[in-house]
Amino acid sequence: MKKVFVLIVLLIAVIGCTQNPPAKEKKDSGVQLENNNEEKTETVVEISFSNEFYFVNSIGYYHITGVVENTGNVPVKFVRAKITAVKADGKNIVFDDVITYPSRLAPGQKGGFDFSMGSPDDYKVGEFTAETGYFKIDEAQPYTELEVSEEEVLDNETYYTLSANVKNTGQEQAPMYWVNAVFFDSQGHVLATGTDAITKNGEGLIPEDEKLISFFVAHPSESNRITNHIIAVEFSE
Repeated sequence: MKKVFVLIVLLIAVIGCTQNPPAKEKKDSGVQLENNNEEKTETVVEISFSNEFYFVNSIGYYHITGVVENTGNVPVKFVRAKITAVKADGKNIVFDDVITYPSRLAPGQKGGFDFSMGSPDDYKVGEFTAETGYFKIDEAQPYTELEVSEEEVLDNETYYTLSANVKNTGQEQAPMYWVNAVFFDSQGHVLATGTDAITKNGEGLIPEDEKLISFFVAHPSESNRITNHIIAVEFSE
């Protein structure tokens, strides 16, 4: 009788042990599900072009311009434009390494390019395409604690002059970066680009130090006039 009782107790214990684990398995599977969801975050690398434009300036140079924007969700650098123009004889000619300003773009950031083609007599003016050229994902964190303020514009019949103050608001000496400016007409077309160095005594700004930057840009013509601009620190070292 004792043997039968012992066997019954052991059997109950074994059954109890086999019924407990499912609760633990549910917990583990829930954690795994969360990890899987995190892994599904998609990296989108995308550069978009818009407002492609052309003009012949007052001194007879044919320009092709456009707005470039990082429409993805990661920073990119070394952004370039690829322009395919048409020569006067009807043959295509490709310019595959046109620099955009700035050439490093954070998600949502816009820039532009302005490419002088030379004499309009050499081309079928207005026949061109512009698309993304070379770029790569920028995984490094740039030094971003450079504040641009006190922008001032002097606009006259011939020139559009822009100045601004750049200050290192961080705790470390900044690398020797550049500041880019992109100039637009009233329709949002790029009319010019410019760049100025953020350096003092051949080095980057130390904390709390400031630098006055300036751009002196001619209106392309009476019909193509600059009315607006953006300033962006260039992080593409």
